[in-house]
Order: sequence, then C-alpha cells, then structure tokens
Amino acid sequence: MLQPTPAGWAGSWPRFDFVERHATPVWTSAARAFEALRQADLAASPIVRLLIAFRTLPAILRRRPYGEQDAERAWMAPIRISDLEAEGFAVLAEAPPQEMLIGLSGGFWLLNVETQTVDAQSFCDSLKPGMARVAWNFAVEPASEGRCRVSTETHIECSDTHSLRRFRLYWLAIRPASGLIRLCMLRAIRKEAERTSA
Repeated sequence: MLQPTPAGWAGSWPRFDFVERHATPVWTSAARAFEALRQADLAASPIVRLLIAFRTLPAILRRRPYGEQDAERAWMAPIRISDLEAEGFAVLAEAPPQEMLIGLSGGFWLLNVETQTVDAQSFCDSLKPGMARVAWNFAVEPASEGRCRVSTETHIECSDTHSLRRFRLYWLAIRPASGLIRLCMLRAIRKEAERTSA
C-alpha cells in the first residue's frame, strides 16, 4: 500500500488494527482500469446505495428542512472518487497507473460521525484520543495480455485502547456490509473499464 507522504510511497502501511482485502480480474489494460477508478459510479449497485443511505440517514434527518432533495441525493446521485473527496476523504497519494490511496479520520462508530479533514501530511500526525484513521487503496496490477487485477485494501488504526474497543464492536456489526460495498465497487470499476475498452 502506498505511503501517505510525498515521497517513499511504496511499501506497507506501518501499523493497523483492522484490515480488509478484496480483488477482481478486469479484462482490459492496467492503464484503462486505473482511469476507470475515477470515472466509475462506485454506488451503481442498489445494494451499495441502500447501505450508504442507511448509514447517512441519521445525518439527513438531523438537517432541517429535509425532504425529496435529500432522499434523491442519497439514492440516485452517482458516487465517484471526487464525491468521496467532497465528503471528507482525501487522496493521500497517487501513482498512476498502479495505485491510489485515500484516507479519512474520525469517530466512525458514533451515530453522528465526527470526521477530521486530512491531507497527506496531517494524516500521519498523532491521532487525537477517541479517533481512528482509515487508509483505503485501489491498486491495479497487470496479470496477462489484455487483463489486469484491481484490488482494494482497507487499513484501520485506532488512537487508544478505548477507541479500539469501540471500533471492534462497530467493526463486528458493519464488516459484512463493508466487504459487500467494496466488492460492489470493484464490480463497478470493472464494468466501467471493460465498457470503455470495448
């Protein structure tokens, strides 16, 4: 996984408490698959939309007024890497056409999720108590002529023992849905890459 620093990106993420990995074969070039990372609607699957809408529902309901526009945005709007950036994720490192690393810090287990704006430098700073950080990559590896492998790996680090305990309970509850979301996102990237190749 890339390092979230301007130099020395190659290597392993130094420390993490939780990890999740998924991959899919894609029948196109690595360069084309990497381009599809930014173009694909990562929430093209109704399953992903439902899970994201469920997670964001408390925030929508807390806003006043709320109504059709909020519901339509949660259910219909495409979600691309640029939309994740608008919601607080930061692209920490990018090495086309091999890998992109995005990150976010926050108290993810809270009903009202508190996130912290980060960049490549601040992401590596000491975590505040009660927080966790997520480093989430998309990587593309050539596999054979006309085919590549697109994978995603998520590393989570908690700031302290209290946060670790709370995140562990949260992780037990959401990990199946988290894995399903990532698998569906990989399928969306594969579909976009193979569609434009054809």
